[in-house]
Formats: sequence, C-alpha cells, structure tokens
Amino acid sequence: MVLIDEYDAPLLTVLHDSDRLEPMRTELQSFYSPLKDLDPYLRFVFITGISKFSQLSIFSQINNLKNISLNPKYASICGITEREMMDNFQEGIAELGTANNMTKDEVLAKLKLKYDGYHFAYHSEGVYNPFSLLSAMDDDAFNNYWFSTGTPTFLVNMMKKFHADLTQIDGSEAAPEEFDAPTEDMQSILPLFYQSGYLTIKDYDPVVNLYRLGYPNEEVKVGLMRTLVPYYVTKNVNLTNNTAAKMYLALRKDDMDESLTLARAFFAGIPYQEGTLQDAPTSEGHFTAMLYVMFSFLSQYVYSQVRTAKGRMDILLKTDTTIYVMELKLDGTVEEALTQIDDKGYAIPYEADGRRIVKVGIRFSTEERTITEWKIEN
Repeated sequence: MVLIDEYDAPLLTVLHDSDRLEPMRTELQSFYSPLKDLDPYLRFVFITGISKFSQLSIFSQINNLKNISLNPKYASICGITEREMMDNFQEGIAELGTANNMTKDEVLAKLKLKYDGYHFAYHSEGVYNPFSLLSAMDDDAFNNYWFSTGTPTFLVNMMKKFHADLTQIDGSEAAPEEFDAPTEDMQSILPLFYQSGYLTIKDYDPVVNLYRLGYPNEEVKVGLMRTLVPYYVTKNVNLTNNTAAKMYLALRKDDMDESLTLARAFFAGIPYQEGTLQDAPTSEGHFTAMLYVMFSFLSQYVYSQVRTAKGRMDILLKTDTTIYVMELKLDGTVEEALTQIDDKGYAIPYEADGRRIVKVGIRFSTEERTITEWKIEN
C-alpha cells in the first residue's frame, strides 16, 4: 500500500518560474515511474494534494490512475460527516457546551457554521474539516484553525497574476473543466481556490452542466479575508482589526450610520503608497472589495456582486434582525445608488424573509479615496 500526500508541493513552489518548473516535473516523473513496474505488488495507491496537475505532466508512465476528486462515491472520504460526528463525538460536543455555556443545539449550530460545508461532488453529503473540528473539541473553543496549516503566499501571487476580482469569487458559476482544470493550464484563479479548499461546490445545474462555487464556512471566509487585508486594504492589520470590531458593535445595534462613519475615517487614513492587489484605488470594484473585506470580518453573511433577475447588487449584508442592500457609486450620487436598488429590484427577493430591509446608497470619491456620503432608507 502506498500513501502519498501533498504530491504537488514541489511543483507549487516553482509554478511561477517556468525555468525551474520543467526540471522539477522531470524529476517527479522519475520518482513516480516505479509505481508502474511495481503494479503486481500493489493493492492500494492513494495520492492526494491541494491542486491538480495533469496526468501527463508527472504521471505520464502510469496509465492506471483514476481521478476521484468529483466522484460522488468518494465525496466524504476526506472529511467527517454530520452522522459520523454525532456517532463518535458526543463527549467532545458536551465538553464544548460546558466550556462555553452553550446548549447542545447551540454547539451543533456553531460547529456547522464554522467547520461544515465542504462538498466534493454534486448532490453529495457535506463534510466537516477534520483538523478544525478535532482542534475545537481539544481546545474547548471555536477558534479558526484552518489558516494555521499553511501560508497564502502562493495564492496571493496567483491572484496578482490573474488580476482576480475578490468580489466575484464567491458564487462563481463554472463548468467542471474550468475549476477542476490542471493547475499548470489554469486560465483563472478558480481552480486554485477550489482545489485548495477556499471554495466548495454549493449547487449544480445538470441541464447546462454548471456548478456554483462558494466559501464552505465561516472559518474559511473570515480567515481568508483577514489574510488578504494587507493586500487589499492596508498592511496595518491591527488597525483593521480594531476598526472591524467597532463596526461590528455598531451593526449589533443596527447602527449602519456609525459603521460607515468608522469605515470612512479608516479608508481616509490609508496611505496611497501602500501596495494592494489592485494597483490603485480608482475603480468602483476596488472600493467595493475594500468594503466587502471589512464587512466580511464581521460575519459569514456578507455577499458581494449578488446576482438578481435584473443585475448584481454590490453588497448584501445580513444580521440577526436586518438585511442591508448596499449599492456603491464611484464619484456618483447616493440618489443614483438608491434608484438603482429600486429599479433593479435588489430588495424584492428578501421581502418574505421577516427581517427589516434597509437600503444603503454609498458614494466613494476617487479624489479623497474614501466614502464621502451615504444615505440609508428603511
């Protein structure tokens, strides 16, 4: 039996360097080639990694490998299903409840929000992240563990290479060959986001063979946003954390006005020369991404570029009591933003939700590089 994890690690380290990539690929071919000759003696071979390299690139001499990444039969093989958690971890669930003064139902809801949500095939059972779930039970705390297992440097470099729009990633629709593509041939950031666990399968339309991808859970989404702050907003992460915390407290009081006041002062204080993934703050998409990152610190329930029947709203923010429909205008007017919300019917899908619906028009200024005006309508 042969088990190999992180088979792709040597290639990922040189993926951006074409001069070193080919020699590394040749070296790995020679490493894996003996598996073919040893076939009579092998009963089981399992090779895993976070990205997909084409079989011809490093496994060219092995013709009996089978890619099971999107096979429903194996969708739960690398995670813990809810049934498995309930059957095997009652003691850990009870200890989490005692340590955090929570009921069993509250613990289960929190675990699901933070660590569940991975789907590795269409209509497959969701699975929990084993490392995070077991760490939470060991620590008796609902911490963010996933990002401590690796660094996002490679991800950031690839986002720069493909000029990735952070606001467009969650909710992306793609055919399987677009997000399950070989890493060395990928034409967008989607394969890397999906294969490394930042995105997972949320839905599938068999008629057009399109998958909808999204962040699997709160741990991944909030962790990713915190990681990207130095590249999208400012290198002063401590200031960002403090501002986001104050914005969160304001929203808990349903005070969007105070939250945007904090955001305005924060953005105005960011020096222009600080490098971001988007070269200069001169586009509406750039400011939308900055505000989206800040709000994403606060809750999982923040969405950007949400598709509706007549277009896309810039930001949708949900709290326990309120749904905020937000539209941004660069050097435009808040009245134009609010008119677009009404004309496009952005709020209509949430009228039956039961929560209060609030429309927010926001004006960003390229000259001042911050929010200069907003208007809130209930």
